[in-house]
Amino acid sequence: MIGKANDTHSQDEASEEKLPRNYDTLQPLLTALHHLTLPNSTHENKGSFLLQLLELPYNDMKYVCENVDFQLWPADLLADLCSAIQASKDVTHPCMTILIHKAVYPHILSLDSSLSRVMMNPLLSIGQSMGKPVLDGLILPLLRHETIGRIQLDVANKLVTHSLSPSIRLLLLRALATNEFNGPLPEKSIALDVWNDDIAQIINNVLSTPPLLDLDSTLLLMVIHKLERMVDKDPKNKSGMQVLLVLTSKYGQTVAETGCIEAAEMVATKSTMFLKRSILGKLTGLRKKLQLFHVQ
Repeated sequence: MIGKANDTHSQDEASEEKLPRNYDTLQPLLTALHHLTLPNSTHENKGSFLLQLLELPYNDMKYVCENVDFQLWPADLLADLCSAIQASKDVTHPCMTILIHKAVYPHILSLDSSLSRVMMNPLLSIGQSMGKPVLDGLILPLLRHETIGRIQLDVANKLVTHSLSPSIRLLLLRALATNEFNGPLPEKSIALDVWNDDIAQIINNVLSTPPLLDLDSTLLLMVIHKLERMVDKDPKNKSGMQVLLVLTSKYGQTVAETGCIEAAEMVATKSTMFLKRSILGKLTGLRKKLQLFHVQ
């Protein structure tokens, strides 16, 4: 009996250690956030509650996010949260990342129709001003989820093409090329050792959206290697060759100057897609220009 009592006491102590120091002061906010989801809730002090949430330090934010069922929040309330995040100047990137991941990500993952404009527009604005939390909390988890659908992919593509800065797109490209992720991952995640067509479409948009990226030789070779693995798996693959065409047409000078012509040629020659002719033609032109430059 004494042993059981000690075990119970130890469990209680461990449970208390998990609670934030100001646990008692967080309870009113948790209760208020819960009441926002109740039927016939007036939402009179909604703005005040959302502001309190955004002002929390990281540990408190993490605790609140783990104890609020955001999946019960209606779309209009989540849109208000996104607008509040967009308007706030004091939310740290770690706090914003966990909030986006816990509140916005599950909603988008569950969509069976297009994301509403009232929610998409503030998300785009957040991505423009503070893209890293959107990348780590939303885009990368979506792309790593094993059952991403066309609607979710559409959200990710819109954020890439209409929101993310070149520096954040470069981080996205590097994460997909190295298969290394710093942010939260979904429970049902997949490895991206070999890119699929959805990822190739994202990469295409990452590379094609102006302004173009400043690629170094290491990253460029990583991308080409990923495309080679796609072609090795399926010589008829089209999406991978479309990415290679973007590289040879929009980043031709970089491909030539970084010594990646041969690597790109190897991928193209393995393909049986009609795009290989255009790609090989561009690579031949790049090699001639490079030879003329060395002659001069």
